[in-house]
Amino acid sequence: MEVQRLNDQRRLVAKANDKSDRIIAQLRRQKLGEIFERMDGDRDGEISHSKIDDVLSLELRNAFRPLLGELEQLQQPLDKDEFIDAGMRLYHTLS
Repeated sequence: MEVQRLNDQRRLVAKANDKSDRIIAQLRRQKLGEIFERMDGDRDGEISHSKIDDVLSLELRNAFRPLLGELEQLQQPLDKDEFIDAGMRLYHTLS
């Protein structure tokens, strides 16, 4: 009986952790979208290295340096979804 109760509790904790992880990932994606909007000064839905508005704080510029460097090397614009995906990959690389 005790083993079953412990197993049930573990499953509930794992389920809660999974739900929390999804919520946190959704919030990260939302914040990345907001950062994209700040960088997209001409509001055309794309950012490129040459068109990025310098509106980010020094802390954010430092955090996004690898992504911005890659953007400069590729010489290709990113749309919002591409930026969010790249930002999430960067986050997972750094964590």
